Amino acid sequence: RNGTSASGDGCPSHGQEKCASCVAGFRLSNGGCKKTCICAHGIAATGAACPTNGANVCVACNHGYNLTANGQCNEMRCICSAGLPATGAGCPREGAVLCRCCYQGYRLMASDCEAVPAGESTPTEQACTVKDDDDDVGKIVLAVV
Repeated sequence: RNGTSASGDGCPSHGQEKCASCVAGFRLSNGGCKKTCICAHGIAATGAACPTNGANVCVACNHGYNLTANGQCNEMRCICSAGLPATGAGCPREGAVLCRCCYQGYRLMASDCEAVPAGESTPTEQACTVKDDDDDVGKIVLAVV
């Protein structure tokens, strides 16, 4: 249907469906012409679910990713009021409140950052710090304990 039928020695038996080549938008796979999409963070669409061979369309996503309405796998992203939010597999669900670390003057309480009371300091293991080397000037990273 979507390609040129095999003939002669290429045809295993009379009447059996086997393709020798495929029309544009399909690829030859196990003797048939199929559309297969790609998906960087999940399971790629195939057949009728794939609009064109090689299109970026997913039917399911890996842990830590959400399937969007247009068939893309986006990394899950949590929310954090005063620090860096958890992402990917570290985020239990899209939009959940969960911080990886807190900005200076804040501390991690349960899953969110709250202001450190006057006279107390930010716990070192919870602090986000700013790198100042040549490659990462101004990037916020987790503090090294």
